Amino acid sequence: MEKSKKNRGIMITGIIAAMMLISGTFAWTAFSQRALNENEGKNANMGGRIHDDYHKKSGNKDIYAENFGKKDLLVRIKLSEYFEGNGEPLVGKTSKDDRASWIPYSLPVKELADDPYRAYVNWELGGDKVFLPTFNMDNQSLETDAAGDAIDFIVNGPTNLVLNEKGQLNDGTQDFFIEGEAYTNPDDSNSTQTAKKTLPGTQKPISMDDWLNLDEAGKIGNYWVIDTDGWAYWAQLLEPEESTSLLLNQLNYEEEALYDFDSWYYGIDVIGEFTTVEDADKFKDSDHGPASSDAQSLINRLWLMNSDFVDSIEFMDKVDGRKLGPSETLELKARLQYFTDPSGTTAYSNDIKWSSSNPKIASIDNEKQLLVANENIDKVEEVTVTATAVNPLTKKEITNDFIVTIKPVNLNKETIGAEFDFFGEKYIHLQETENNDGHLIVRKYLLPDKATTSKLDEALKNYYDSLTDHAKEMVEPIQTKFELGKGDSKYFGLDDSGFAVEKPNDDYARVDFNGTKKAFVLSLAEMGKAVETSGGPHTDRKDRAASIEGEDQTAISYWLRTPVTNEKTFYIDGAGKYLGKILETSNTSNFGVRPALVIK
Repeated sequence: MEKSKKNRGIMITGIIAAMMLISGTFAWTAFSQRALNENEGKNANMGGRIHDDYHKKSGNKDIYAENFGKKDLLVRIKLSEYFEGNGEPLVGKTSKDDRASWIPYSLPVKELADDPYRAYVNWELGGDKVFLPTFNMDNQSLETDAAGDAIDFIVNGPTNLVLNEKGQLNDGTQDFFIEGEAYTNPDDSNSTQTAKKTLPGTQKPISMDDWLNLDEAGKIGNYWVIDTDGWAYWAQLLEPEESTSLLLNQLNYEEEALYDFDSWYYGIDVIGEFTTVEDADKFKDSDHGPASSDAQSLINRLWLMNSDFVDSIEFMDKVDGRKLGPSETLELKARLQYFTDPSGTTAYSNDIKWSSSNPKIASIDNEKQLLVANENIDKVEEVTVTATAVNPLTKKEITNDFIVTIKPVNLNKETIGAEFDFFGEKYIHLQETENNDGHLIVRKYLLPDKATTSKLDEALKNYYDSLTDHAKEMVEPIQTKFELGKGDSKYFGLDDSGFAVEKPNDDYARVDFNGTKKAFVLSLAEMGKAVETSGGPHTDRKDRAASIEGEDQTAISYWLRTPVTNEKTFYIDGAGKYLGKILETSNTSNFGVRPALVIK
């Protein structure tokens, strides 16, 4: 059971035995099929078959592989030889009964001293032919498609017993089948297959060294690559309903040389292995030997052909709407997702280089992976931060970028309650907006002129228009209309001291990019939240008292925007014992105006 798991995903086919008589000398020619493991699980749609078409009189010997399944296959075939004369092996330490000792056929062809078999038999490699797709569609079957004089090891005879239109049995010759003709399954008269051409070889089988020296474009194609260990690899994924070109095409015996022996035996051991792209790594678990490092390079190329090159740089932290103040830093985190293999495994690279569109505003520290804002910022700037990576497989350069707003004012949750300079005016950081996408700030001083509620909008508009362009760049748009609500002190849960609000209406300024940039006065809800905010500016009533600049000792009452009735509105009192208290008054009262803004 352990062996089955170990070799899951590989199917091996091959043993064909044939007997022939040449020039009166009794000789055996054997082709071995071996089963390593039947496919299972995710390879249920996998199906490969080794074909052997053998005609002993002519020496035609066609070895090729067919994909009768539904998934692309990686294919390799190993051909090993054995020769003996008068019962003695031609090569020492080889044995007829021990196929593991047989000599793998490899390229380039060796000198005769290193390859004595060539004195007696030579091979012709490559070529194509018209063939008949197998009738044996059982992917659990280990039989070969053996025709003519070929003898499948399992059935001890040929398995392809198809008749042509003349009633002649398939004799294993090169041209037995006619392209486009339908042939009937001898075991099922309702089943037919149509003869077709094998894939044409774009070149004859080549050695692994020759393959390594090909240019990149030529390293994948319809041809065989024969490694030094004897494994021949089809240099392309074999698609369903296709067959490879011929690996072995013809055996040519040197008859005069064979007369040196009273009897001789020549055998070829054929091991064919198929696997799907998803299980390409399973070749390393083969009982017949793993792929060499060079062959693995070929396999990897075929594997990558079936991989999904995503080429996407993924930012590991949220980058939308990022903002930095003077001297602030942003840690840069990203990874390149460069391909997803057929099994669904994704490969990543963390080798990312960063750049800034304006290093004078914000520069990159690539060693520490930081974006560093300049300490001297006098206006709002946008910097494009670009991540660049190179796909280690395709060498393609990939980029992705995001925008960071660099602002002259550096506010965060830790600065709530702090007083700061906002382009020449004193402001207080009151609180974060509801969605933490902006900062609610309020002017420290009231505007010089008082107003009734009917004049508030005009006064606030004039104030906003007077801001510098750089200040306006910092302002975020908010909702065009506020949800004001309406009610008295009891309705909103104002405490007896007029300090805290228990049940405010949901009236908060919110960033709204479809809204309007504007100045406004605070609501009862925002004033109440300022009381509740930890570290906020309002620890007691007097903290929210305000005056006109230059008149710090004289507090003045100022408006809130929350109405009590149509005739009355809440305000913050500026007199004596009621200093900083929330009270109600007539809309016609002439009170101070204290602008608030939402900024980046």
